[in-house]
Amino acid sequence: MKMPELQNILEQYGKQYKEKHNLPIYVKKTLNAIEKCRTAELGAHEDVCDHCGHKKISYNSCRNRHCPKCQLSAKEKSQLALILKQFPLSVTGVNSFEQAQVCAGGADLSQFDPYTMESRLVKGLYAAGEILDVDGMCGGYNLQWAWSTGAIAGYAAGGEKI
Repeated sequence: MKMPELQNILEQYGKQYKEKHNLPIYVKKTLNAIEKCRTAELGAHEDVCDHCGHKKISYNSCRNRHCPKCQLSAKEKSQLALILKQFPLSVTGVNSFEQAQVCAGGADLSQFDPYTMESRLVKGLYAAGEILDVDGMCGGYNLQWAWSTGAIAGYAAGGEKI
C-alpha cells in the first residue's frame, strides 16, 4: 500500500482543518501552495526526450520551501552538505554585547538528532544555535542554547559523543 502524501491529506482534510483552526496567514499560504503543487491548477509544460522524442506533461511546482515535493533530492542534499562543510568563513570582527540580537525561526528541530545535532535528512550536516527553530526569553537562554548545541555538534562532527 502506497503511503499517502501530504497533498492527499490536505485534499481530504485541509479545508476543515483551516476552518477549525485560526492559522497565521503564512501557514494558510503554505498549505494552499502544497495543495496546488504539481497540479493543473499551477499550469504545466511539455518535456520532450532529446533521444527518442517521447513527450511527457509535467505540472509546475509551487516552489514553496516547506513543500515536500519541492525540496532537494537526497543526492542534491548530500552535494550541498559537502559544499557547505568545505566553505571557509573567517570572523572579521564583533559588535558590542548591547548590539547582540536573536531571532525566531529556523530549521525544524525534529529533523535533527538531539544527541549529535546531525541532520536526519542529510548525513554529515550538523546545525547549532539559532540556525535551528528555537527561541527563548532574554537572559542568556539563546546564548546557552547556541553554546550547548555547538559543543554537541562539534564533538559529533569530530567523531565523539558527549
